Amino acid sequence: MTMSLLAGLLTGVVFGTALYKVTAIKYDRVVGMLLLTDVKIMKFAFSAIAVAAFAYGLADIFGVAETTGMVPRVMSYTGWAHVVGGVLFGASMAATGFCPGTVACRAGVNLGSTRFESLFAVVGLFVGVAVYAAVKPTLVDSGVIDAPQGLTLHGWLGLPYGPTAVLLGALFLLQTALADRFLPEQSFTPARPPRSLIDKIRGDWHFFPAGAVAGLTIVAASMQDGYIGYSGSILAVYGWVADAIGQTSSLVPKVTDQIVWRAALIVGVVLGALLARLWSIPCEGEGKSIPAPASFDAPRSARILTGAAGLSLGAMIGGGCTTGAFMAAFPTLSVGSFAMGSTFFVAAIGTAVLLRKLGTIRLQAGRVQLPAVGRT
Repeated sequence: MTMSLLAGLLTGVVFGTALYKVTAIKYDRVVGMLLLTDVKIMKFAFSAIAVAAFAYGLADIFGVAETTGMVPRVMSYTGWAHVVGGVLFGASMAATGFCPGTVACRAGVNLGSTRFESLFAVVGLFVGVAVYAAVKPTLVDSGVIDAPQGLTLHGWLGLPYGPTAVLLGALFLLQTALADRFLPEQSFTPARPPRSLIDKIRGDWHFFPAGAVAGLTIVAASMQDGYIGYSGSILAVYGWVADAIGQTSSLVPKVTDQIVWRAALIVGVVLGALLARLWSIPCEGEGKSIPAPASFDAPRSARILTGAAGLSLGAMIGGGCTTGAFMAAFPTLSVGSFAMGSTFFVAAIGTAVLLRKLGTIRLQAGRVQLPAVGRT
């Protein structure tokens, strides 16, 4: 299990670094994507999907997928669960600016913060898993969660996987290019101008290199017989801890090498974000804002915990999060991922638009103004 632990940690560090360097932890980046006022994260995710789809597809076409371990894991289709979970996940994402991966990333960035926001977000993720453990039998008995089926787009169309995956990658590259050409991306000025290549690496990354790193990390996870999905990683940590204290969970009845790998994955994201922050050049104004009071803000903490719990519960019901059901799963041509991904994005966009109309979200000079919850 030691090798699984180390491999999971390293994979998480690389992915966490990419998330941090593309500034995916900023609330205004996340909600800006939903309101089409700042699409850098969208272009990052599309690039990652394209790179992973090309890698998987070409490996299949050239007949080396099995020998290299580049065989993607297909996300299961579970019927109405994708709609129920997707609505809950998408609404929570728009309201908080969180997803499970960025919660872990923020936890690494905000270590030592006196506001305890990241701590409550992390606790909220595990509360969501505990609620899911309690309600899953009811959801299964009522038919909300159907028996898992390995449905794929290429299988449904009767097409070979490799060429279809390459076509998907090309379509996502085209969408990335169109978004880059016609939609805005906010920039954050570095505290000092970059003078060398090293300085550029230490600053914020362009969406495509960051997306390429993320896409290749997704493929590398497959080569380790793993899967990058942070809701699943939270579940793995939950199961591992429950087993360690003698309260084995029905959700994770046995701690295997893969459970250890997935648990280590999200810990690696925390470490990756922390290390990336330590060696990065900060943006102008960072660290100069008025420090937050050290006093405990109960209503704020409760909103953060509730929002993170909604994210986790939605991801558990729907079968994945923005990474697991979108970035890592779309290249597999999984019907379940298409159902979950499209549902949570529609729900997230609708919630963001509604919050903007209600005045909870405001725009100034094209940039999202941060509400009380979700501030980084």
